[in-house]
Amino acid sequence: MKLPETIKIGFQIWRIEIDDLSREDDRRGVTFKEKQLIKLDPTLPEESKKITLWHEIKHAIAEFLGIDGDRKYDEEEWITRMSGMEITVLDENKELREFLWGSGEEKNLEQNGG
Repeated sequence: MKLPETIKIGFQIWRIEIDDLSREDDRRGVTFKEKQLIKLDPTLPEESKKITLWHEIKHAIAEFLGIDGDRKYDEEEWITRMSGMEITVLDENKELREFLWGSGEEKNLEQNGG
């Protein structure tokens, strides 16, 4: 599936780019909050791209919700604050869902013997 070029997080539009991250301390993905930009390493295998993209999206969500600062949250509070926005991001970004899980047609073909 195709990597989305942008995603909506709240009222913000974040760009997603594939770029050489060798100057970023061996990271596979980076979130540039001030630019609303997520960059992924071009050498990542497809499954790793999916995991890394979702990891970076969670950083962007935390930024949007204002919970990415120095304050430490307990696990329950963190999950409660993140969950609703994660569902919203998935709901509002069809291309992201298709990139992460496919369109669903592949599974229908498999189940129907095609």
